[in-house]
Amino acid sequence: METTVSFQFDEIGQRSGKSFTGKFQIKSVLSRREHFLADERRRFILGPNPAGAPPSLQGEAYMLGRLYVLISDGPEWWMNSDGGLDIADENVIGELYRLAEEKVKEKEEELAAQAKAALTKLASRTSKKSASQSQADKEE
Repeated sequence: METTVSFQFDEIGQRSGKSFTGKFQIKSVLSRREHFLADERRRFILGPNPAGAPPSLQGEAYMLGRLYVLISDGPEWWMNSDGGLDIADENVIGELYRLAEEKVKEKEEELAAQAKAALTKLASRTSKKSASQSQADKEE
């Protein structure tokens, strides 16, 4: 089961005017540890009083925490940005988060469809075995 997804990113920073492009590879399935690590990163970004941070920064810290664990490989500008903390453009973080979560959702739907197909196939095999066993029992 492949649990990574790649996508191309291309965005212009609204503050800096800088072009942010490149290919990202993300994990579409996270372990429990990685979920906790994402939250730990969020709390690290917000500091000792996260509730005192403006809601917009709380949201951005959440996105950066998720991206921190989702992204397994990315362009040099991302890899050198301390998980996005050194990027001046909020729109870049927002768009990267949106695309990453979209890809995760697509992969989750794909995996769910595969699981459903496997269950259907298994149920079909079980039904056939049961029917042939019933037939064999009747013949005895």
